[in-house]
Amino acid sequence: MDLLQAAAISYNNLLHKKFHIKAGAKGNLIEFDFIFKPINFFHLAGLHYLDDMKLLGMHTSHQSKELAFKKSLRGELTLEYLEKSAHFAKINERVEWLHRIDAVVSHLYSPKTIVEFDNKNFSFIKPGYTFVEDYPVQRKVVMLFFTKDSTGMYLPESFIVSTNQNKILQQKKYRVLDFSCEFSR
Repeated sequence: MDLLQAAAISYNNLLHKKFHIKAGAKGNLIEFDFIFKPINFFHLAGLHYLDDMKLLGMHTSHQSKELAFKKSLRGELTLEYLEKSAHFAKINERVEWLHRIDAVVSHLYSPKTIVEFDNKNFSFIKPGYTFVEDYPVQRKVVMLFFTKDSTGMYLPESFIVSTNQNKILQQKKYRVLDFSCEFSR
């Protein structure tokens, strides 16, 4: 199976669900809900960097972003096609790891840490929360960032694969106390 299609399938497993997190740190309690929408796959996969690829269409259109997700899911938009982009190196590692996104979220059932980040160290990402999954064997850290939309719901903002956690070390950390998921439409 194509790796981009595997990523889309993993992402698709998160759609139509509403997740709830309760986490605490030194007497502070946070609670928030988050969901995944088809259009967010486009940015998480880094497809916005591939502005030289005609098949991806207009990068600002919600319709184009959702269509790119659907084509990836059906195997019509492939990693082989994306590799032809002059900018593919910017997203290679991101795409290689994105097929694990449903595992990153499902691992929140076990005690995990959520980081509240501000944009002092993340000037390109709005303030919000990030889930951090450590893969010590591969020496990688996977970070899934969420920011609040106008309705108060958190949505995925960015997906970063890094060799260190320096970007989050100075941020406030919370321990997950409760994690739940319900189906929604």
